[in-house]
Amino acid sequence: MSLTTRILLLVLLALAPALAIQGYNEHALRASRDDAVRADTMATARTVAEDLAQVAETLRQALNFVAQDASYGPWSPPAAPSTCAGPSATIRTSRSWP
Repeated sequence: MSLTTRILLLVLLALAPALAIQGYNEHALRASRDDAVRADTMATARTVAEDLAQVAETLRQALNFVAQDASYGPWSPPAAPSTCAGPSATIRTSRSWP
């Protein structure tokens, strides 16, 4: 075995632990980023689900109000907004929309 080959093998052997540590750190950093992105995605999905549930509840209340109002029949035209002043106060809103 020539001297050049021995020196190259010695350099590779000396660099192996540093390369292994660097590879491990990169893997750990990538796993950490994946966990952070996954947590952020789940938080965003929960927020969207809560907003959609609130919209569905508001829609349910509005449809319930319309169903209880006798002036809104299947063939009657929509009533004037002044006729809705009393019953519309019964609709609860838990969030003010912008």
